[in-house]
Amino acid sequence: MTVELKGADSVPDSVPDSIPAWRAAIDVLDEQVIGLLQQRMSLASRIQQRRLGDGGSRVAADREREVVQRYAQALGGDGERLAALLLEISRGATTEPVR
Repeated sequence: MTVELKGADSVPDSVPDSIPAWRAAIDVLDEQVIGLLQQRMSLASRIQQRRLGDGGSRVAADREREVVQRYAQALGGDGERLAALLLEISRGATTEPVR
C-alpha cells in the first residue's frame, strides 16, 4: 500500500541532499516521536486512573474507535494498525483490541 505523505516536501532546506543527512533527520524525528508517545502514555495512564477512581471502566471503547478512525483516515490501513498498537501500549497491560 502506498500512502501519500502530508508534508513530505517540508524537509528543511538546511538538510543536505544526501542519504546520511536524511537518516540523521529521521533519527531526530524518531526521538521526537518517542517523546510524544511517552507523553501520550502518561496522559492515558492518568485518564485510566481517574476513570477507575470514579467507578468507570479502564477502556473507553468509543474513544478508542475514534482514535483508530482518525489514524486510518490520515494514514490508511497502516494508520489503523498503528493506532491499535498505540492504544495497546497506552493502556499498559495487554487487553483485547477494540474493533
